[in-house]
Amino acid sequence: MATAGGGGLILTPLIGVLAGLVFAAVVRTTRVAALGSLAIATLYPPLILATGSRGWELLIGVLVSGLVVFRHRSNIVQMRAGRKVGA
Repeated sequence: MATAGGGGLILTPLIGVLAGLVFAAVVRTTRVAALGSLAIATLYPPLILATGSRGWELLIGVLVSGLVVFRHRSNIVQMRAGRKVGA
């Protein structure tokens, strides 16, 4: 998921920095890295829209966010079952 974060910094630097701060805050609070990644994936496309970006930036953001959620599907199952996913 670090590759997605690096891509986010290149695609939209301000949102990339904000996403990094959100990730750090979520992981610090919950001690679950998967929640930090999922928080970023959920927030990234709306933040792109909020900054007025459209077109390819939004398309890439939605695709990468979807991939992050897809790749975390086993973590989502574990968290829903009440099992902790390590940070």
